[in-house]
Amino acid sequence: KLRVESISNTNLLSLKVKDNSPEQAKRIVDLWADQYILFSQQLISGELKGSGEFLDRQFQIARSNLNYNEEIIKQFGNRNNLNLLQDYVALKQRKLTESKNELIDIEMLLKTKQDQLMELKKQINNQQEFVILSKSLSDEPLMIDAKDGNARSTLDKVKLKTEEINPVYQTLKSQIVNTEVEINTLKPKIDYLKQEIINNEKEIITVEKDLRDKQLQLLRLNRENEMYRNTFNLLSSKVEESRIAKAIELGEVKIISPAFLPQKPIAPKKQTIILMG
Repeated sequence: KLRVESISNTNLLSLKVKDNSPEQAKRIVDLWADQYILFSQQLISGELKGSGEFLDRQFQIARSNLNYNEEIIKQFGNRNNLNLLQDYVALKQRKLTESKNELIDIEMLLKTKQDQLMELKKQINNQQEFVILSKSLSDEPLMIDAKDGNARSTLDKVKLKTEEINPVYQTLKSQIVNTEVEINTLKPKIDYLKQEIINNEKEIITVEKDLRDKQLQLLRLNRENEMYRNTFNLLSSKVEESRIAKAIELGEVKIISPAFLPQKPIAPKKQTIILMG
């Protein structure tokens, strides 16, 4: 009894019912029109509801991912203080520079002392440890008081030779000893500084590698966090749009014209039948 026709070049539908009772035909058309509108609204509402539930689930997942990643970044920061590591590396580098400068100064001082030692040894080789002095007996304190002139004259003719320590030699020897002590003191310092430089360089390399690894980990975590945040913001806006769409309660299908009772039946066409007969 029901026929649905689409009106050309429009978005309108025409519902037609054939029935022996005009009133019954009108009721059927009106009922089908109401049911069609109800079905359309339920269909749209179901699509919005399904879309909304999907968006809500995705939104909750995005928020959970974002919160989890932010907690990971927080824990990473608590375990690894990158600023402290950077300060430690800078401190070690300053200490390394100071040690290298100190090593250069001490090596230069050692070279200077070694040159001084060589020069002192050359000088001491040209000196005698003892010098021989010659003097007459009359110059001896015990002989100075002699009264006899003849005896005095005799004493003047008698020469006495004595050995005395060479003060120049003694001074040079003392300087050599002091210089050797200084050299022997500087050498252990140089060895210590060299070893300290090696240890500091190794430690700096290890800490810098650890710092770079942690910086890369933090960079990766921040990139992931940015991705999660963008997804969260996008879904948040979509959820809000879905809520607005639900609030509007879209109902695009409506009745343009209610059914009307025909003035005369369309069948049977008695006159045509008689004429044809």
